[in-house]
Amino acid sequence: MSRKIKYYNPPKPVYVEWLDAHAYSSGWYDEQEIKDISKESRIVVRHLGWLYAEDSSMIMIFSRYTKFNDGEKQYGHLQKIPKTWIKRKKFLRI
Repeated sequence: MSRKIKYYNPPKPVYVEWLDAHAYSSGWYDEQEIKDISKESRIVVRHLGWLYAEDSSMIMIFSRYTKFNDGEKQYGHLQKIPKTWIKRKKFLRI
């Protein structure tokens, strides 16, 4: 099944806030430790970058890019974020 992905050309400057996932070490936890962990608040990530693509379920942003003399572009710190995690998205003017 193919998804309809919208690509931004040029990419759009954007500010995004989302609730991040958190992984714990692969050790053993007793029941009280798991209950304590479940009460921890989620981490809010605040990101300034460029929106490269999106579809109905995700956005793809990057933090930096470079353009070489031959016109080739490379992108750094690429992140694909589920839209259900996003709390705020605001396009920026530069």
